[in-house]
Amino acid sequence: MISNEKFSTPLAAPAPGTPDPGLDSDPFDISLLSVPELLALRDRVMAALPASSLKEMNLEQEVVLMFLSTRALLHSVLESGEATPANQKAQVANTCAANLQQLVKMQLDLYTSERVKAIEIALGRTLKSLPEETQVSFINEYERMYAAVAPQNFKPVASVELTG
Repeated sequence: MISNEKFSTPLAAPAPGTPDPGLDSDPFDISLLSVPELLALRDRVMAALPASSLKEMNLEQEVVLMFLSTRALLHSVLESGEATPANQKAQVANTCAANLQQLVKMQLDLYTSERVKAIEIALGRTLKSLPEETQVSFINEYERMYAAVAPQNFKPVASVELTG
């Protein structure tokens, strides 16, 4: 467990009127921490930081949360009555509608992706019943066509070993 006793200076906000030492100062000496304590500290820091790459993010969840936040803001703005100008209400309503459109598009893209995957799997299973020469010919043509439209490093499901 990480304890403040190992820190050379306790973690605290600077006193009012005192200049903030900034990131260049060392608020505590991490060299006093053991490897397990450093790993635990690293995990806590990583959990507190925002995602740094798309693969770390759940894009579906982020879009849903954005829609829910925007919808809550829309309800708040609409309930404020005359306090909020009409153009600001319209901006929030348009943002909410755009978020909803993103959700619809994401749902359609997911359906399309899952459908294509199912078709590729069925195609692969069907190809296994055909002569090896036909299998190889089809897969070569399919991969050539797929490479022309697919992002780099993506492989079609049907490109698995079919013979044997």
